[in-house]
Amino acid sequence: MDLIKFHLLFLFFIQINCMSAQVEPPSNVTLHCKNLCNILTWNYTKITPGLRFRVDINSLSGLNRCPQQLWVDQPLLQADVSCYSEPKDSYLVKVTAVIGDTESAPSPKEGITFSYYKDSDTKQKCYVDLPSVTITSQPQRQARFHFDHPCLLYHQKLPECKKSMKKNDEFGEPLQFFTYNVVVIGTGETHKFDCDERMCEEMLDMNDEHKFCLRIEGELETMSVKSTQEHYCTLPLSPSLRYTWPIWVSLAGFAALALIFYMVYRKITKPSTQLPKFMDRSISQPRPLQPVLDSPDEVCFVDPEPLSPTPLIPTTDEDCQDNCNLNNGSIDDVRMQIGISSMDDRAPGDMEERSPNGSRSPYMDGRDLDGKDVGAVLSEYESRAALF
Repeated sequence: MDLIKFHLLFLFFIQINCMSAQVEPPSNVTLHCKNLCNILTWNYTKITPGLRFRVDINSLSGLNRCPQQLWVDQPLLQADVSCYSEPKDSYLVKVTAVIGDTESAPSPKEGITFSYYKDSDTKQKCYVDLPSVTITSQPQRQARFHFDHPCLLYHQKLPECKKSMKKNDEFGEPLQFFTYNVVVIGTGETHKFDCDERMCEEMLDMNDEHKFCLRIEGELETMSVKSTQEHYCTLPLSPSLRYTWPIWVSLAGFAALALIFYMVYRKITKPSTQLPKFMDRSISQPRPLQPVLDSPDEVCFVDPEPLSPTPLIPTTDEDCQDNCNLNNGSIDDVRMQIGISSMDDRAPGDMEERSPNGSRSPYMDGRDLDGKDVGAVLSEYESRAALF
């Protein structure tokens, strides 16, 4: 009886071992973590129906809103664990194969520990990439480098960066502090800088004998920020450009001044020479103001101080036409030649037909000019005393 019980117990343990042996654990479990993107991958040889994989994640300070388990259906052999990227936390992850109620041993047996905290003691330390760096040579043996603040790339996954970005957009407040070190390749000089602007830029003295190379690494919210290149280099300015560019600038300035003086000299000696508008305005004399005339062709000016008394009748037709505009602005009546209208240049003989009573005017014959026998003469003109 005891032998039978022992035999049954032996078969039971064998069956349990056989069932466990039927589900193999995943192999080659690897975690890829960079730029706050974490991907866990593994291999599995025997893919059977109903096979699933369980990813268990534990944290030292809590998982916050992230789940403790993730399920993956075959044939997919990876899991996205980017949720577990808190810079100040550390994580432990394992993968187990499951078929129905049977599961394999976890893999790896001790698990994988990882963290973005640069001073953590985890097996794997994650980091973020430094944005693209541009370095250019400058005159006077200097180099200028600049790059975007890392928060501009990772603010969606970093709560602190996201808050600082929002405050910067709304209130102009500085971004999260980014501290970085710049090492000059060849000399070993190390420079430390802080950046809280959207564009990080600095100037450094460079060696003009060899190409200038830098290595840049920094820290953002306790995370390591590493360069995507081993170092960033630029060639210095060529000696000819470095030492001759002030000479070329000076020559260009002297040439411009000489041209300006030459054109001014030409304008003074030959006024007909055309100058640029900005120069012509600066050296040309101001023109006196001219009176505005409504009809220049119909006005004339009379000398305000004649040598003799003003004649009643203009001497020539060119002196005035119908009206004269005096210098003082007044308009005086000017009598025209007797018997001839300003509107008609016909002979006096033709004017007889225009006499109002049909008789010839005595003034036409030069009679009765002294005012005698005025009553005997019918005329529409008044008698006047002789001027001389």
